[in-house]
Amino acid sequence: MKTEISKSQKQIPKKRTNFVGKTVNNRVAELLARYYLSLRDKLCKGKHGNMLAMSYEDIFHNAIVKTIQDKETTKLTTDDEILAFFEKRYRSIEMEIVRDSRLINTTDADDIQAKAPAAE
Repeated sequence: MKTEISKSQKQIPKKRTNFVGKTVNNRVAELLARYYLSLRDKLCKGKHGNMLAMSYEDIFHNAIVKTIQDKETTKLTTDDEILAFFEKRYRSIEMEIVRDSRLINTTDADDIQAKAPAAE
């Protein structure tokens, strides 16, 4: 017996809806598309890496999407300002993901050994 699920009953995982339904700045998107290869060569460290199941290229594409959807980019007037904003956004996303990955993969000795009872 098949059960039909209405659209209101469907639950979409939160991670998959990060970029859905947000407005896009077309001028920024066109600029980043024009400079895509040079930005990738300058910032992206490669297709490999395992930081929270993301590679450096995944981080690069995440930064592109976040920059295109950022409302602050409407205030920027020149191409150089937009490119500098993108580089800053990329560096902050990269730093956050690498830092979180290191925190998950690092085990402190205090976590493994029981602490000695305090002397009274």
